[in-house]
Amino acid sequence: MTTEEIWQSQALDAPRITPDYLRVRAHDSERAARRRNLREYISNAFGIAAMVFVLMTVKVAAWTQVGIALMIVSIGLYTWRWSRLASPATTPEDLGAMDMLRFHRRELERQREVWRRKWRWSLPLLVPSMVLMIIGKHVGQMSMGWATLIFQLLPVLVCCAIAIGVCEFRASRLRREIETLDLLVN
Repeated sequence: MTTEEIWQSQALDAPRITPDYLRVRAHDSERAARRRNLREYISNAFGIAAMVFVLMTVKVAAWTQVGIALMIVSIGLYTWRWSRLASPATTPEDLGAMDMLRFHRRELERQREVWRRKWRWSLPLLVPSMVLMIIGKHVGQMSMGWATLIFQLLPVLVCCAIAIGVCEFRASRLRREIETLDLLVN
């Protein structure tokens, strides 16, 4: 077999990735990210509305009021930061196969890093207000003991562990998608 024949047979065996296929995959990823962000914004708006409703209508201790107000500000900051970090880039329509591949891979890497780092900035932003609300409730009811306070803080720790797990799971899913994309090319 000549060198030219070997080269031609390798070219035929190699998987063909068309710009259209990559464009569809990039559009699917972009659409999924936009839907995820919309769900995030809606849930944050409901959270802020619920906190404002509780703050305006329910009589609670001063520490709890401060915790609720801090939670409203924290959710607002969280939403702003999430929109800055996780908003997907618009998929260009006029790229060739390799440029589209690079764009899509870069976008997947960026989304993976957003998920990998999300809990590192979101938990320190949201957890103090939750703890402050629970401590405010504890201070308001002096008859509660320390064991009750610790027991009430336990769900916050469980929620933190779940949030970390979800973020790491999403990042690993994106990592697998990047690896699959790399296998298609090589």
